[in-house]
Amino acid sequence: MKKKSAKQQDKERDEILASCERTRQACNKLPEEERRRYHDLALAMIYGHDAKTTARSR
Repeated sequence: MKKKSAKQQDKERDEILASCERTRQACNKLPEEERRRYHDLALAMIYGHDAKTTARSR
């Protein structure tokens, strides 16, 4: 497998960072109820279906 050039790696990294920024901005516009639902879904993905909301965010 060929290694990617530094220029190509930089371009891919910049595209990923731009995508992350767009996602972050979209998430900041979510209503609190929907944000909480996505947070609970993420916890379920990470810790399993028995995950509870962290004490700090209650």
